[in-house]
Amino acid sequence: MIRSLSFRRLLALLYFCSMAPLLIAIGFLVHIEYRTFLIAEHRATLMDLLHTLAAPATAESLPSLAHLLETQLRGTDFRATVFDIEGRPVGGSHVPLLNAAEHAALRGGAPPISREVQQDGIAYQVYALALRDSSGRIDGIVEGSFAITAVEAELRQLTRWLVATIGSALLLAILLSPLIARLAVRPLRSLIMTVQAIHQGRFDARARPSAISELGQLALTLNAMLDRIQATINVEMRTATALRRFVADASHGLRTPLAVIGNGLEVLDEALRRQDAAQIAQTLTRLKREQEMIRRLVDDLLLLARMDQPDSRGALLSLAPLSRFHCSKR
Repeated sequence: MIRSLSFRRLLALLYFCSMAPLLIAIGFLVHIEYRTFLIAEHRATLMDLLHTLAAPATAESLPSLAHLLETQLRGTDFRATVFDIEGRPVGGSHVPLLNAAEHAALRGGAPPISREVQQDGIAYQVYALALRDSSGRIDGIVEGSFAITAVEAELRQLTRWLVATIGSALLLAILLSPLIARLAVRPLRSLIMTVQAIHQGRFDARARPSAISELGQLALTLNAMLDRIQATINVEMRTATALRRFVADASHGLRTPLAVIGNGLEVLDEALRRQDAAQIAQTLTRLKREQEMIRRLVDDLLLLARMDQPDSRGALLSLAPLSRFHCSKR
């Protein structure tokens, strides 16, 4: 047997199932965008630092430039290596992150190179440019970099904050979803209670219009239908009451002519035995008058029966609403 699911619980489930992926997607996008922002910010800082310290530079100033960079970058996430025109590191034995072809291209006057490089399983963002003296001659190369793990450290703090925030939002969604579902189902429950009242015979019950357009329209339509049913029931009750009163009056009215006819038949029988022509004529006239009265009562009953069937072919009255009532004065 399939277990039924209430509409309120279904709305609560739909609300939570729609909020959870949305919050997770927002957190994922924030994480990606913030990571991109941190990498771009670190790269811009590195570029500004190298351009500021490395221009202009001569072959004689390369050792002092290497020492200056080492001093300036100590304790930071950045590192920089100066290479002379032959490709040898100055002031240290750092392994270059860019390949020999790229170094050769820079020594040949190529524009600065910026890309991500993998070394020993670690991802680095690298920025390298040629070192020129005041005349524009290339005397060496400077290669700066920072590990992506430095950015990941900051991202871990953001990740913890996102997990806490999204978790709190999901918990709040779990707590609020039944309340939101109850508020959404309240107009529908009003309609259900109205229909149940009608099922119990309370045709005066009416649905409360809702602020939700569809449910409000449904409530108005249901109320209009109930008004028509109530009007029909009122007409039927008035007709039934009038019919009972008429039948009672007709029954009472039939007793008198029937009694008169009974007495008249006894008088007629006696007059026939005595051969009293005047009495016979008078009695027959009286019986005909009573018979005419009974005929009129029967005709009225037939007329009422035909009026009580407005949909039959023999209907005498056609009931329809009037759109406008005209009144003329003379």
